[in-house]
Amino acid sequence: MLTGLRGVLAVAGAVAVASGGVALAGENDEPASGAPAIDVPVSAPVTAVEPDAKAAFKVLRSAPVVNPPADVIEQVGSPGRFGRNPTLARRIATPTGDGWVIPGKGYLCIAVEDPGIGWGTSCVPTAVAVKRGLAIGLTGADGRSKETLVVPDGKTAAEIGGPVSTVATVAKASSTWTRVKVDAYGVATARTNAPGSLRVRP
Repeated sequence: MLTGLRGVLAVAGAVAVASGGVALAGENDEPASGAPAIDVPVSAPVTAVEPDAKAAFKVLRSAPVVNPPADVIEQVGSPGRFGRNPTLARRIATPTGDGWVIPGKGYLCIAVEDPGIGWGTSCVPTAVAVKRGLAIGLTGADGRSKETLVVPDGKTAAEIGGPVSTVATVAKASSTWTRVKVDAYGVATARTNAPGSLRVRP
C-alpha cells in the first residue's frame, strides 16, 4: 500500500499538495492537512472536450471514452467542481493500474488508483497542463514515487536526476535528465527516487 499522494491542484495562483493518500483540497469540503482553503471554480459539467485541450493531448483525441468505476465518479464528479464530466473520461495506463483523464471547463483532471486507500486526483488549468503536462505521483514508504505524466503533443518526458526543484516544473536543458518513453496515448510512467522527478521536456 502506498503511503502518500503527490499531486498539485493549481487554482488562482494557489497550490495545495495532498499527503497521506487523501484527496486534494477542493475535492472535499475540508482542505488537505496543512493546505490552504481554495475556492474551487464551479460550473455546469462540460458536454464535450474543450478544443484547446483536445488539440494539445493525443489521449483526448484517440483514446476511447470509457466511464470510470462508480467510486472514481463519486470522487471526481462533485457537482460543478471544475465543470468536470466523468462520462467524457479517457482511460490510461498507470504504474498502479487504470487511471483516468477527466476533462472540465478550463481544467483537466487525472485520477489514479492508490491501492488499499482509494484514488488520488489532481486538477490543473488547461493552460498549465498544455505547458507542463498533467501529472500525479504516489509515494511509498521507501520515499520512491510511482509517477504518471500525460504529455502534451510535441513534447517529451524526462526523469530529472539529482535534487528535485519544487519550482521548476519543466525539465531544463541544464538539468541532468533521462528520457522516459511515452505510450501511444501520450502517457509516460516511471518509478522515481524522488516525488516530482517525472517532468515535461520541451
